[in-house]
Amino acid sequence: MIVSQFWLPVRWVVKSPGHAFEVMVTNLEGEELRFRFRFVATQSLDGNECTSTLREHIDPLGNQRSGPASLLARQPWTRRGRLYATRWDFPIGPGETQRTGLAARTPLNIGGMFIPDVFEPEGALRGHWELTLPAIAASVGAAPQAQRSSPARVLIAAWHRVHQRDGDGGSVHEGSWPLPLGSGQAEHLIPPDLPSRSRATAGKRSAVRAPMRRAE
Repeated sequence: MIVSQFWLPVRWVVKSPGHAFEVMVTNLEGEELRFRFRFVATQSLDGNECTSTLREHIDPLGNQRSGPASLLARQPWTRRGRLYATRWDFPIGPGETQRTGLAARTPLNIGGMFIPDVFEPEGALRGHWELTLPAIAASVGAAPQAQRSSPARVLIAAWHRVHQRDGDGGSVHEGSWPLPLGSGQAEHLIPPDLPSRSRATAGKRSAVRAPMRRAE
């Protein structure tokens, strides 16, 4: 489901503040669930290819300072028309609260007046993000299955964060402010994705072939 829009200014030089769009999700169910986060950015004009620029300068946020180690099945930025998308899965245990999102980590340092089209206008990335409960396979080669038979109850919050540090790594300025969600509510029900018919059929065929091979 589409949860909200996002707006993320990029860093142009090393001394400029760092910006991040962060989301926080609490799994209110009594089991670990694997959630899928998908971010879709808009290119204002059908102009230059900006995939490599996004891959180099806009990174996902994980729950560790050293990097997004807990993120699974990451797919880098790809382009389709005037839309760019990236996604990853994040397992969240029962009752746990985890955060992820997008961060403008690396400065662009582009000379002159050139601004990549995907950051127009005003040097900011904008779009929306989606949260789903994907069908997953229990093992390699197995057919994907829905994670549960009913929607998962979650709490969701989103905010924009900005911080600036001095030469010694200390914080000079840091601030954050919450952003509204599309539903206007904190609690959401995320329906489970059903496996696609073609993949499920392929998994069943593989399961049938295995006993036949053993018999041969």
